[in-house]
Amino acid sequence: MKDISVRHDSVQPRPEPAHTAIRKATGIWLALIILSVAGACFGEVKALTEEILLATLIILVVKAQLIVDYFMGIKQVRPLWRLTMSGFAISISFIVWLVY
Repeated sequence: MKDISVRHDSVQPRPEPAHTAIRKATGIWLALIILSVAGACFGEVKALTEEILLATLIILVVKAQLIVDYFMGIKQVRPLWRLTMSGFAISISFIVWLVY
C-alpha cells in the first residue's frame, strides 16, 4: 500500500489574491518610508540620549523584520532562517548600543 501522507513542512500556503498582495506590499512600503523618515529625524537630533538611540535602534529592528518577512519572503520558511535574520538585526543593534 502506498503512503499518501502529506508532510506538514511541504504544504504551501494558499496565495493571496493579487489586489490584496499589492495593498499589503504598498502598506508595508509606506511603513518603511515612515520609519526611515522617523529614524533620520532621530538621527539628526543634536543631543544624543539613550532614549533617542533606543528609539532609533528599535526602528532599525522593525524595518529589518518587515523587509525579512515580506520582501525577502522568509516569513513562510523554517523558523531557523527567520530567527537567523532577526538575530542579525538585533545583534547589529546591540553592537551599535555598545559603541555609543
